[in-house]
Amino acid sequence: MIWLMIKKVVWSPEAKRDIKEIKDFYDKRNKSKSYSNKLLKIFRDAAEFIEKFPESSYKTNRENIRGFVIKDYILFYEILSTQILVLTVWDSRRNPEQLTERIPKQ
Repeated sequence: MIWLMIKKVVWSPEAKRDIKEIKDFYDKRNKSKSYSNKLLKIFRDAAEFIEKFPESSYKTNRENIRGFVIKDYILFYEILSTQILVLTVWDSRRNPEQLTERIPKQ
């Protein structure tokens, strides 16, 4: 029997801030919480998937950091020895040069 240890997903302060900004943006733009709540559920579902299958997302050029695409967003996370750390929720429509400020260099 193969024993797999499922690592818990932990959201960094930056990723939590990203989620809040995304939610606030859609709440204000749509004058409703309906769409933002659906999007938050998609992010939560993605985190659950990543917990079970952390290596299923695409590799980045940084060791142990992967990206999971969700609509117009990329959830970047790092696989650590004891947990999976969500680094940022990146809006892929933004300037990609700004992303280097959000993902730690190795």
